[in-house]
Amino acid sequence: HLAWQEQTVEVGGLAILNYHSTVDADDLPSDTNNDQYGGWEADAPWRAEAADRIEQIRKADLNIVLQDSEGTPIPGASVEVEMLQHDYAFGTAVVSRLFAGNNGQNNIYESKLLDLDGEGHGFNWVVFENSHKWPGWENNWIASKPETANATQWLRDHDIEIRGHCLVWPGFSNLPNDIEQNQNNHQYIRDRFNNHIEAITSYPGIEGNIAEWDVLNEITTNRDLEYTFQGQPGYPTGREVYREIFQTLEEVDPEVKTYVNDYVTISQANTGGGLYDLKKQFIQELVDADVQLDGIGFQGHIGGFPTSIYSVYDILEDFYNTFGLTAKITEYDTNEAIDDELAATYLRDFLTIVFSHESTDGFMMWGFWDGAHWHGNAPMFYQDWTIKPAGQTFIDMVYDEWWTEDDGTTNSSGEFGTRGFKGKYRISVDTGNGMLTDTIELLGNTVITITGDEIEIVGTEEARTDINFKIYPNPAIDQLNIEKSINENVMIRIVDLSGKQIFSGRMLTPRITLPLNYAPGIYEVLLEYSGKIVSEKLIITD
Repeated sequence: HLAWQEQTVEVGGLAILNYHSTVDADDLPSDTNNDQYGGWEADAPWRAEAADRIEQIRKADLNIVLQDSEGTPIPGASVEVEMLQHDYAFGTAVVSRLFAGNNGQNNIYESKLLDLDGEGHGFNWVVFENSHKWPGWENNWIASKPETANATQWLRDHDIEIRGHCLVWPGFSNLPNDIEQNQNNHQYIRDRFNNHIEAITSYPGIEGNIAEWDVLNEITTNRDLEYTFQGQPGYPTGREVYREIFQTLEEVDPEVKTYVNDYVTISQANTGGGLYDLKKQFIQELVDADVQLDGIGFQGHIGGFPTSIYSVYDILEDFYNTFGLTAKITEYDTNEAIDDELAATYLRDFLTIVFSHESTDGFMMWGFWDGAHWHGNAPMFYQDWTIKPAGQTFIDMVYDEWWTEDDGTTNSSGEFGTRGFKGKYRISVDTGNGMLTDTIELLGNTVITITGDEIEIVGTEEARTDINFKIYPNPAIDQLNIEKSINENVMIRIVDLSGKQIFSGRMLTPRITLPLNYAPGIYEVLLEYSGKIVSEKLIITD
């Protein structure tokens, strides 16, 4: 990456020609040659590997057993399985004033949030682009507080989850003006961020409706708050103040998930050194401070020369192996130097590699319509609402290729089975004596028994996204760490692909390290507690 680290650059054969006003700039030749990013080839080996991982980690088995009130199997019954919503977060940044009847109401904008493709498939997560930023919230940048609360409630009424962005962006230019004006009054600053966090999280309509917060944003390059506290008693680096910010949020909203968000890895195509290492250092400091940190946000503002697909995977792998935390792509869009066709091609590849990595639980684009995008170049829709090639790619992948609908009849044992992408489903069964319909969540391998007119889920392996556990590193070589945040005893089992159990034992302490004296391959870790099963694929390498 030019000029990112200390380097020597040699330039030769350079000539500067002055055409004065005789030539229009748009008529000059332009050849960017940015279409051959790492992994662009149709036969690149990562593609098959990613497809295998998606099959393993993003899908689950669903088995339906139908029997009469006497327990006798009912063969030949019609069964329909219809996916309603992904468990994985597929979302966008939104502008709060443009929907929910707020002051800039745009009916098309509102309808597209719920129905991108004309088939009723819409985003299942959103993040407010500016309304939750500290100065934006206090100064009503985009909408008033009641309007932002109204938009929040509208989204939740439509079963859309919400990220909060961001509680503290610690550069003076991104904080309220009075923070810089009182930079030497440390108690004033502490009171300000404590009061702000309490005020925004407890505001009527906001309270209880935010699933996760970017607690800190871009701390590797926005360091004014850190430097303000640096050297004060108890603040040798100044970054100790970040622990206090996390603690305040945990006190006022202990259930919300917490993230740190930054752009210095995937967006900048950096795989090490400089700010990359600084991001890891600062996250490690938060972990060592024992704050409640649930995830890492990776901004995805892709530059004119797209980040290598291999680098995207390596970055996610590195951070997951180091910290064992959930990852989310938080701000995806592409530079205008990437033409529409390349934007579609790259989105397909980027989405695929991200969806295939076990650490990720979501992909958020930074706006979806050119009319409400910070650079007027959103991934999905032009200003006139015609769809872009990348928008069609997103729809084709998320709501077709990675979408499950199936139907059939029960076999002689009264059973019907399928394998689907994890998410919410409508199950309909025609027994011949009437139609039974129910909505379920497929988050792990699930068995549903229908007896008479009673529908019961009798067995399920829950998704790895259970926040009570951390399992790392993965892939592993010779040992595996498991951490739990609950006080219950947990049974650990490890099975191979044939289902043979190769380890079992109880976890009686908050953390356990298991030796892995097994052949390289794919295994499954099962954690059982309180009638629940948490499942995670484990890869052992040599």
